[in-house]
Amino acid sequence: MFLSNYSTLLFSVYINDLPLVLRYCLAILFADDTQLITSCDPKNITQTITRLETDLEAVSNWMTENELELNVQKTQIIVLGNTFNVQKIGQITEF
Repeated sequence: MFLSNYSTLLFSVYINDLPLVLRYCLAILFADDTQLITSCDPKNITQTITRLETDLEAVSNWMTENELELNVQKTQIIVLGNTFNVQKIGQITEF
């Protein structure tokens, strides 16, 4: 039990500087799980996608530099909003 808690603490310290590479998103770090959060007005969705891609590339570069690997199988994008706006986002081909 002690080693498990100790390794979690060490990992948290190790990734503590990850949020510093982000320009547009807020990072929520919890153990080995990281969430990037952003919001926008639906009319700015194209710009927001570009910004999200910029931060995802920065995270990818940070992970490479720190000899970590992104688990693509567990990576998701979740869009929240009212039905009308979420449907509009779904029509964007860049997404």
